[in-house]
Amino acid sequence: MDYGATFKKLRLEKGITLKEACQQGISSAQLSRFENGKSMLTVDQFFTCLQNINVTIEEFQFVGKQTFKDRFEKSIEQMQEYLNTNQEESARSLAQRFFAESQSPYDWPQFLGCFIEDVLNAGNNRPFIHSQKVLSYLQQVNNWGEMELRLISIFTFALDTEQMDLLLKSILKKAKLYQSVPQTNALYYDLLENFFSKYVFHRNLPAARKIQKLYRQSLDERTILLRPRITYIFNQGILFYLEKQPEQGNGCFDQAISLARIFYQKETEHYFEKRAKNWRENYQDTNYRELTINLNFFNY
Repeated sequence: MDYGATFKKLRLEKGITLKEACQQGISSAQLSRFENGKSMLTVDQFFTCLQNINVTIEEFQFVGKQTFKDRFEKSIEQMQEYLNTNQEESARSLAQRFFAESQSPYDWPQFLGCFIEDVLNAGNNRPFIHSQKVLSYLQQVNNWGEMELRLISIFTFALDTEQMDLLLKSILKKAKLYQSVPQTNALYYDLLENFFSKYVFHRNLPAARKIQKLYRQSLDERTILLRPRITYIFNQGILFYLEKQPEQGNGCFDQAISLARIFYQKETEHYFEKRAKNWRENYQDTNYRELTINLNFFNY
């Protein structure tokens, strides 16, 4: 979510001037910089300004989600298509478009451009050139919100296992808070999915089993979402394959794909069919590694 752009949109829609939105504790210049993505506000300043324009946090979150979707949905769909089909030239061109749109070192266009280039670097066995910058930004933020959690989720591929182990507990504790909000209910599971994939990539089976345990606990407790249940079952199949039990693994793969088919989840069905095919054909190759990244920005 672009907090500054969302605030500006709401303020202008209500016909409120910068001066009226400030009132106390913040200057018009400071609020203008926030709206244009050039600086941040403290939590207290932000909530004071929301109160000044008579907007609840729930309304702000809803509008912010729609603003982000309107601005980036088509570009992110292009990004996924280019990366999934190895269209490197088109992906790099899109990254440059994101960088050109960026108004701050720490806004979504900047981070999406960084993501594309470092995913391409990973695929070509080249060093990451942006990921440390993103991780440094995250270390500077004291109170992570949805933006920071989504950032760490999509940049999990750039973490080493020591960083993952260090961050995992605090990240998931924060993400659990978002499970009570329908628009962000899936965020917790997106993080679990990406952490599981990275642990499997490094063949860290104890850590991968720990993620599966967290999946199971949360699925038992609260969620009505279908995708996490399918992913959990499929992940069990991966663990069986890594434990040299392909028959049990195939059973889990078939169950996950059938569940997607029963509920008419065509994209999910094809996605897991493709992955199952790769595991069945390559699991005996000791060099085979799978690394997936769930970019679930809009589907809840």
